[in-house]
Amino acid sequence: MAFLTLFVLSCSVKVKTEKDGVQILKAHKKIAVIPSRVTLEKRKGMPEEAIEGYQIQAGFDYQSIIYDYVQALYEKGQFTARIMDLDSVNQILTKAGYYKDTGFKHAPPGDVCRLLGVDGYILSSFYQIHPASKAMDLDTYVWTNTVPNSSSSHAHGGIGAWDGNAGKVMWNMKLSLNSYTGATAQEMVRYMMEKAVQRIPYVIVEP
Repeated sequence: MAFLTLFVLSCSVKVKTEKDGVQILKAHKKIAVIPSRVTLEKRKGMPEEAIEGYQIQAGFDYQSIIYDYVQALYEKGQFTARIMDLDSVNQILTKAGYYKDTGFKHAPPGDVCRLLGVDGYILSSFYQIHPASKAMDLDTYVWTNTVPNSSSSHAHGGIGAWDGNAGKVMWNMKLSLNSYTGATAQEMVRYMMEKAVQRIPYVIVEP
């Protein structure tokens, strides 16, 4: 698996684990990766509908990034739980009304797990901040994912591992990343995920 290299100015990481959280997560046999919650900081001149459309699509894109990453670990024998395929996850959530036009809505973790037939799930969230000095062309940002007229790109995010029986997040990592201009949104998310996934309890750490 290739690791991404960025010109990173800073990356702060905070991890919180519930009591017995590691043991509970390691006992999971099957989990799901839920569509990410993405919020783009609104700037003057950005069409509301375009922003919403970007946030929804980015949620699926980042979900796929996380899935690909953990599935590759599972196939190498380095991830303890099987991962439900994304098409099934998204179809079931959408049909049940848990996924609307505004993205994945908050729902009782136990209900989500029973619906999907899994022991737990991974859910991430991202808030992207772009300190442009003037109004941005959203299409330019959305499709090229670069930040014009800015010296750096900023993103805050979190990734959590939820348990259906306990009905709460058992492990959570919050990250804040600053990188030099030129990093795309996807690259920043991949970098953050590499930091997070390397420490999530499902990963088998080689001695």
